[in-house]
Amino acid sequence: MIDDIRKQIDRVDIDLISLLAKRMDLAVQIGREKKASGAEVLQATRESVVIDKAKLVADTLGLDDVFITNLYTVILTESRRLQSKV
Repeated sequence: MIDDIRKQIDRVDIDLISLLAKRMDLAVQIGREKKASGAEVLQATRESVVIDKAKLVADTLGLDDVFITNLYTVILTESRRLQSKV
């Protein structure tokens, strides 16, 4: 029983990592657009909107706001790091 559940977790982890890789690729594309237009990498208003939307979705799924805020802070920090390298 535990082994079956762990296998499911392993599959979900692979899906999560794949989705994160896709998100980071999109962040790099946004970074190119920002650079071409002269926009700043950090757009605090947009980041607040992203986190707020994530918290709304998470709330409907029973996930903790603090957890989602922390998770998205890490994701957005990595996105900015990648964008600044473009």
